[in-house]
Amino acid sequence: MAPDGVDVVLDCAGSGSLPDLVDLTGSPDRVVTIADMNAAEYGVHRTRSAGPGADPQAIEGLAVAAALAEQGRFTVPVAAAFTIENTAAAHRLSETGHARGKIVLTL
Repeated sequence: MAPDGVDVVLDCAGSGSLPDLVDLTGSPDRVVTIADMNAAEYGVHRTRSAGPGADPQAIEGLAVAAALAEQGRFTVPVAAAFTIENTAAAHRLSETGHARGKIVLTL
């Protein structure tokens, strides 16, 4: 998928892919997860990005991601958007494990 590797990875899925992500980046120092509770097992940093006790590096990383997004250099694919009234349909899509992007609920 990325023959030249990638610079860094932010894992938001927690789907057990950390070993592959470490291989892809070449170092656990280049992988951060907010979702995989087994991060320490692979030498990967697990963080919270907001709220009390948030990791300062994560906050800095969010600022970098926001700047890249403003420049059009960082995008997050959206698989589908649902109104809050259709939360059940969004949940069904999530349960399939086949959404190719984020599932968004709009108010």
